[in-house]
Amino acid sequence: MRAIEKQVAKFFEGKRVALLGFGREGKSSLRLIRSYWPKVKIDIWNEGESDDSMQNRYTRFHSGIKFKKADFKGYDIILSSPGVPPNKLPATLLKSGKLFGQSELFLRWFGAQTIGVTGTKGKSTTTSLIYHLLQQAKKKVLLGGNIGVPLFDLIPKLKTSTLVVAELSCHQLNGIVYSPHIAVLLNLYEEHLDYYKTAEQYFTSKLSIYENQKKEDILIFNYDDARIKTYLKNSGTQQNRISYSLKSKKASLRLDKDHVVTSLLRGNPFVAESRLLGRFNHYNILPAIGVAASLKLKKKVIIDGLATYSPLPHRLQYLGTVQDIKFVNDSISTIPQATIAAVQALKKVGSLIIGGNDRKINYEALITFLPSQKIKHIVFFDKAGARIYKELKSKNPKFLDRINCIVTSNFEEVVQSCLMHTPKDTYCLLSPAASSYGIFKNFEERGRIFQQLILKLSGYKKFRF
Repeated sequence: MRAIEKQVAKFFEGKRVALLGFGREGKSSLRLIRSYWPKVKIDIWNEGESDDSMQNRYTRFHSGIKFKKADFKGYDIILSSPGVPPNKLPATLLKSGKLFGQSELFLRWFGAQTIGVTGTKGKSTTTSLIYHLLQQAKKKVLLGGNIGVPLFDLIPKLKTSTLVVAELSCHQLNGIVYSPHIAVLLNLYEEHLDYYKTAEQYFTSKLSIYENQKKEDILIFNYDDARIKTYLKNSGTQQNRISYSLKSKKASLRLDKDHVVTSLLRGNPFVAESRLLGRFNHYNILPAIGVAASLKLKKKVIIDGLATYSPLPHRLQYLGTVQDIKFVNDSISTIPQATIAAVQALKKVGSLIIGGNDRKINYEALITFLPSQKIKHIVFFDKAGARIYKELKSKNPKFLDRINCIVTSNFEEVVQSCLMHTPKDTYCLLSPAASSYGIFKNFEERGRIFQQLILKLSGYKKFRF
């Protein structure tokens, strides 16, 4: 066994283990433990359906049981999936010292070689951009975490010289006591209030990414985010801090017109050319440059890497034209601030699709913003869309009178109305400012169906560019 894996194997040796939740992370936890200890006893607890194929002499599957009513006293280690809210677990378990998540254990073992990225919006873009820059610099680097690859799946591939770029969600960070060597904190907006009791609890979960850093560690943070600045001002941590800003000259990295200005890299200010649409995407580009500079990447490698990066799907993704309408899929947008940024980035938005699952977040900023725009057609979709429409009608009925709009829970009707009412040579933007759950499995499915319906209802075989 490789030396790097011995600490992992030793942690589970002779232990009785329970896995709470059996999605992507739960399955990867089972694979990892079994690779070291085929005969260790593991119980899988899942509030959903059972998987009888998992039952054997050493593995038991419990299903259809509420976690809060379960007895976990007989276990030495309990690994919980990030989708399991703490309020679903017994209070005694939360205080037992036996409860862990993959991200906490991974950072405990490999935090010194990990670059962790979190924030309400932009995590996946920034994470994948950092990974791309490091690849371009020929670094040994792996990508994982909330971006789709469980961190435990990376362990068999790790060497002491390997860097890990990890997207870390609030659920993965909640309550952990280890932090990555390089932490990136992008922004803090209201989100996941269906999971956390208050916005403050949600914000606090994110802060774990830097709260356990040491003096030699690095924090890269958004200087323009007032919440982050307040939290850092009251923090007693002593790590090295690198700030970035699109507004202030005080930041370590800043944007002056279209030029990146920083003392972290030698030479004159430079234009960070990339395929990412809109000025606001520099909130993803600047922290990626900060990480690259911290790791001593050459300026030319950074500039070339930014130019060759391909944006991720569903994130202000330009699909092409149909019927002389430019379609953009920004299904990842689940908060009003993201939708506002998307509209500002594209400028000529002819129709906008907003709404989805209503998580009771505050839409005041979006309701104030929309009347200032020249959008001709707005679709208010599903429960969140209906609430936004109702609040707009109450506060600014004249705005709704001067545009074309519909309120619907039929997604086919959404796309059909946009094909009919979007002015030529303008953008039709799906940027919902709400989560997809309820009608769709996730934001990816919402984006895929949007793309499929455009072609189906228009009669086009493909998008044009």
